[in-house]
Amino acid sequence: MRLQALDEGSTDPEDVNAAFRAIHSIKGGAGAFGCTELVAFAHVFEASLDHLRSGRVAIEDAPFTLFLRCSDAVADLVSAARNDEPARPRPDLLEELEQVGKAPGEAPVAAAAPPPPPPAAPAPAKDEPPGVAALGNLLAMVEAKTASGSDAGWDDEPAKAAASKPGRDVILRIQPEADLFRRVIEPRVVFASLPADDIVSIACDLSHVPSLETIDVSDCFMRFVVTMRTELSIEEICSRFDFTLATEEFQIEVLASEAAPAPAPAAAAPAASGEVSGSVAADLSAILAKLGPAPAAVATPDIQPAAA
Repeated sequence: MRLQALDEGSTDPEDVNAAFRAIHSIKGGAGAFGCTELVAFAHVFEASLDHLRSGRVAIEDAPFTLFLRCSDAVADLVSAARNDEPARPRPDLLEELEQVGKAPGEAPVAAAAPPPPPPAAPAPAKDEPPGVAALGNLLAMVEAKTASGSDAGWDDEPAKAAASKPGRDVILRIQPEADLFRRVIEPRVVFASLPADDIVSIACDLSHVPSLETIDVSDCFMRFVVTMRTELSIEEICSRFDFTLATEEFQIEVLASEAAPAPAPAAAAPAASGEVSGSVAADLSAILAKLGPAPAAVATPDIQPAAA
């Protein structure tokens, strides 16, 4: 157990990362099945472990005795959820976890309530790997939308509406770990945590899927690129994945707004010159030569006023 190794003196950052991912996966699975007590406890536990992962709390100063007690509490909550029994609240452990990473004498801040869990994913059959069930559900959705050769359900009107709404253009790159299905999480559960009206398009990258001879259907190899037009902040988008994805499983890029190109400065008019260029003078000479000599001027008659 990674927490046990850290308590015994290990300073390997990978032990911290593995412990964090384990609690994150438990929280994600609990959220998918609506185990609110387990989700709330794992949410605070995960935040404390994240202080170690980010370096805010040194591994040497971490309260691993507390973390081991919390690990036992998580096991009790999992057992209670599995047996459909009431969970034992642990406000004492939660209070201690909330102090991890705080400076001495810093006033405690009430922990923010975790966002509501996403819709529960259907549980896979007992004799079927979770990856098979997830792929089966996705195939069923595709077949339903392409039934009878029609394009029903794939029109781009919602995308056009999202693209024309106010907000910022955001590119969301989702790169889930291979154990996504084993955490009882499907891609559609991840997308359901985003505002449907903000999604412009979703593209699936299958370039990482191995050949059928070597594929393990319990692993997730899909990558996704989601284009959004949203007024949500970066922090608000991140909070939507609290129950499904770890921070290293997605990237958010805010696209710069396209500014109107500045008008090109008008070209300055050439300054007037009193001299005629040599080429122009030569052309004029050729034209005059073709016209020939000018006709003789007609003498103007000398008309005198009549005598009175």
